[in-house]
Amino acid sequence: MTYRLAAQLELGGLFTTRSFELRDLAASLHALGPEQVVFCFWQSTDGESTLYLDCSFSDESAERCQRLKAVLLRADIAGRFECVFIDAEAGPPAVTALSIGVPDDACLPSGQWFALPVSLRDAAIDVLQHAQANGYAVGYRVELAARRADAGLARRLVPALAAIATRKRQPEIEAALQEAIECVSSDGWSARESFLLPVDGTAGTWLDKLVLRRLKTTMVFLPADFWTVVRDTPAVQAPPAAAIQRARTVNFPDQLLEAVAPSRNDKVLAVPQRSALPVSDGDYVFVSYAHANRDYGEQVIARLRDAGVRVWFDAGIQPGTVWDEELESRIRCAGAVVVCLTAHYEQSRYCTRELKFADLLAKPILPVAPTPWVWGSGLQLMFQELQVASFDHGRGFVALRDALRMAAPQVFA
Repeated sequence: MTYRLAAQLELGGLFTTRSFELRDLAASLHALGPEQVVFCFWQSTDGESTLYLDCSFSDESAERCQRLKAVLLRADIAGRFECVFIDAEAGPPAVTALSIGVPDDACLPSGQWFALPVSLRDAAIDVLQHAQANGYAVGYRVELAARRADAGLARRLVPALAAIATRKRQPEIEAALQEAIECVSSDGWSARESFLLPVDGTAGTWLDKLVLRRLKTTMVFLPADFWTVVRDTPAVQAPPAAAIQRARTVNFPDQLLEAVAPSRNDKVLAVPQRSALPVSDGDYVFVSYAHANRDYGEQVIARLRDAGVRVWFDAGIQPGTVWDEELESRIRCAGAVVVCLTAHYEQSRYCTRELKFADLLAKPILPVAPTPWVWGSGLQLMFQELQVASFDHGRGFVALRDALRMAAPQVFA
């Protein structure tokens, strides 16, 4: 069985000028070691940036998959980016993929075989900037699979490197071949990179020309016709390039995120050490509600108090207290969390942070809505298994009270 975790990270603004922290994500990927990682950077026509992330773990790695989920939740709660867990098949709208084809091998004047670990990472920066400046929708997708060192591939390149070094010609090719030998001689990633365009073809041929120009100016020592543009769709994938041309170093995810979405020098969010999830046997209930629906929240609080339940809600924060630290402490020490669900609640970033943080801490969560309720977009995948009680002007409170007594009896005075 393969465990997959897919998430949509709303970054906002141009990738290359964003101020959010993603370095912790790269560090987590190294620590947790997924078998496959897919990054898809999507730039919409209004300039908003989204990173689609899809990680696959082997059949014995359910724990590591859960730890990565915890890292993303912590980053969302800390306001680094807005994370929504999605179906693994979800992603950008219908697209056509554009990739760059190169010969599976090529010959030097000496007749020696060689291949280069060509990456589109630097070209992607130009593409995303151009798309943002001109209002185009475009994506840059990178599919990485774990790759082991391959001495056989390295040996195939050594004669070509020796031929160039002996003649002291074409130093750029010599450097590229040396890089290829070092790359395939160590563990790393096998990469498949492509650009994504809307199927309506609004982007035209500008992307083809921009990418080819970037590659030609970067590697002037190669023939002008070395690169070819390959268009395909998700259903009809282009054939893979040579193994060496797809090789990437083990640090490629770091380099990719830092190049396309630079990070600030903020404190890195550490990967949590997995033992038992922290659960506190608190003697009170944390009530989470949207201020726009304060009247409804106060109705629920009043019913809870009448039933002998100790409650805490944000009116209990003392003046001058650091808001986020106090809320975190109160949720961490609560015996259970009662969520007063409304449309305003689901649209509130701060309310959903409280909900996700409670889920991260494995707190008993009891959602209650004014009327029969279905979880909305962005929360349904995470919380669809949580049944929502209907408050119904107090008539449905008995069900909430009984559920709370089963989940956290210690909160009753």
